[in-house]
Amino acid sequence: MTDAREIVVRLQLEYPPGLVSPPVVVADQPLLYKVPEAARLLAIGESAVYDLIARGEIESVKVGGSRRITRSGIEAYVNRLLGGGDATA
Repeated sequence: MTDAREIVVRLQLEYPPGLVSPPVVVADQPLLYKVPEAARLLAIGESAVYDLIARGEIESVKVGGSRRITRSGIEAYVNRLLGGGDATA
């Protein structure tokens, strides 16, 4: 029998002063991407994504026997490429 794991995401919203209606939260974007999906988003090959993971340049997590790339990891990597982010993943 396989071990089922659940990822729970909790959002805490703080409303700025004077805000009349609550902010819109876009929850239809995945938090985790498979390597082929991340490769497509970055317009690079899958082996290049694995290289980035191995070098610690893009954040990833292990889910069961699969590797997943975090959305924040993709965004941080692109920001570093643009020169607008920190030097660590």
